[in-house]
Amino acid sequence: MKKYILVLASIVLLTDIFVCMVKYNQIADNAKTYFANLIEQQRIVAQKQVDSIFTHKHTDVFPIYSRCKPHYIIGSIKKSNSSMFENFMDVAYTEPKLPADVKSTYHVELEDGYRGSIEDVKSEIRLYNRDNEGAQTGIQRANLKGLWQTGWGLGARENWTGGTEGRRIVEYVITPYAVSFRSGSNYVKNYFSIEEILDAAYKFYTKDDQSDYKRSLVSNVGPFINEPYIDNSFFRLEEEKKGNPFLSDISMYADYGTYMYTDLYYVFIKAYGRKCYELVQNKDFINNQKEQYIAEKKNMIVVWGLLSISLLIIICLICSYLIYKDIKESKQTLLKRILSKCNPKEYVKNYDGHLLDIANNIYRQAITTDVNDDEEIMKLASLTESSLGVVLISKSDIRSLKKKCNPKRFMKPYNPEKVAIANELYTKLNQEKLSCAEYFDIKKKLILLYEGEETKNSRISFPQMQFKGGDKFIIIILIIASIIYYAKRCVGDYKLDNFELNNSTVNTFKKTDYESNAQTVDKARYFSNSLNTGDTPYVKLYGKNYSCSNNQCSGIKVTAPKESDIVVVIKRNNKDGKVISHGYIKAHETYQFDIPSGTYQIFFYYGNGWNPDKEMGDGIRGGFVKDEVFSKDKPQKINNAVLSYVLQLQKNGNFSTQSSNRSEMF
Repeated sequence: MKKYILVLASIVLLTDIFVCMVKYNQIADNAKTYFANLIEQQRIVAQKQVDSIFTHKHTDVFPIYSRCKPHYIIGSIKKSNSSMFENFMDVAYTEPKLPADVKSTYHVELEDGYRGSIEDVKSEIRLYNRDNEGAQTGIQRANLKGLWQTGWGLGARENWTGGTEGRRIVEYVITPYAVSFRSGSNYVKNYFSIEEILDAAYKFYTKDDQSDYKRSLVSNVGPFINEPYIDNSFFRLEEEKKGNPFLSDISMYADYGTYMYTDLYYVFIKAYGRKCYELVQNKDFINNQKEQYIAEKKNMIVVWGLLSISLLIIICLICSYLIYKDIKESKQTLLKRILSKCNPKEYVKNYDGHLLDIANNIYRQAITTDVNDDEEIMKLASLTESSLGVVLISKSDIRSLKKKCNPKRFMKPYNPEKVAIANELYTKLNQEKLSCAEYFDIKKKLILLYEGEETKNSRISFPQMQFKGGDKFIIIILIIASIIYYAKRCVGDYKLDNFELNNSTVNTFKKTDYESNAQTVDKARYFSNSLNTGDTPYVKLYGKNYSCSNNQCSGIKVTAPKESDIVVVIKRNNKDGKVISHGYIKAHETYQFDIPSGTYQIFFYYGNGWNPDKEMGDGIRGGFVKDEVFSKDKPQKINNAVLSYVLQLQKNGNFSTQSSNRSEMF
């Protein structure tokens, strides 16, 4: 057995060294793939974080200042454009689109040529709110120079899906810049002040239902007066230095020549101080994390490699020593064994006067005995065994003879006489102790078994350790098995650990029978992984969700159970219909799907621990690693209404589900 362990340990040692080298060299490539996937996941998170900045879906409008002391002088709208608002709009909009009945115009004139900037206005509002116990309102009735002299301003912030990482934010200030009286209304100038007219325009844009700005109005100005920010280590919002002058729906509406009006006057407005922020990767952080990650993985492989290699080396050394000891012992003649066992030094260590005296006498006789005097040597051996109680025949000696005396050797071809002799000898060899006389008697009888084959004989000698045919076969099998095992480890997927894991407490539901070996291995990795509510994990399969563009939409509102995340799949008509929408909902959260009126069947996929790489069959990837449950509702007709589900993995829910399965859902 020690021989087998030594050979196998040596093979495992070499293979382990090879595996460690392969894995060490694979770390950089695997880390690259791992971080590419992680960055993509964080990009989706960052995009949702950008979306969460906005109160409304696309545009927020903030009343940042109002009823401030204006400074308007009689003159030309074009002069106003060239002095204050030049070069802020696309060249296609440089000329005002003036009404035909403009009679007299008052344009804003910032005193001392001071324009002010959007950042100056933000800073002043922040100081004002700080001095007013953290209020989040705009400034009213300020008597300041600069942009305040327009009278009022609305801060606008828009959410765009462009840019290299899928999100851009543009912000600007909408201000009045001119007041014009209509033809035939000159007398009105004597009854209405510029302040009153500007105040009426401000009320129209912020309170009148006809205003395009009212539905996007946000009373809390705090988000606008601070730079847009997301809490994400992988991505950040960074101001674009290029200053791309692109236009949006509202900014186009607030362009040159845009105005509110009454029967008596016009109030012209435009956008000012446009700034653009773009979602960008935090490359310094990512590169640092990647380097740290690679270093940690390399150190881990080195440490574990050294530990495993050291352990295998120790095993090899121990086996080698034991084998060497057995070989050395088997090569000893009987006389040398007597001298070794009867050496008086051995009995001085653990002193026993009686045994020491016996050993001394035997040792004195042994050192004077001729090595060829077999008769005398056997007498000394018998005396040693009987007087000192030592064993001169080792277990390796017995194992060697047992192989030769095994009755199996004489079954093919069958020889009844030799089987009988072998059985007799094999029975004696199975005794707990075997004396020298019995041992050498068995050796002599081997002559009868092997008829003329010389058995090492005559002289009092012992069989040598060697590998027989059966031993070699076993060793070859072990070698092949080891190579296959480690080769599989080397060429198989070398998956790095998840960079960040969350802890959660989950309950156990019934599991499906479908679970591959790869998923079992990755179960711990994705044990507590979860997507965000509203994510569409199967967008490549089903496409984007239906988007409602009018007020005639219906809806399906789903609240997930406390114990489980869910994936909702909505099909037209029945299970064979086209998927119109789907989405992920985290435990105990709610999400509403917009759908056109019609008949739909809704499927629910419960579970915990989302694995994006899990094979769901038919090329579909992404599923829960534990607690999977599939259910469905019967087809439902929805017409300009919202169908609500409050899901519970227990009795007394708001509807009775039907059992479903993977193939029906996907």
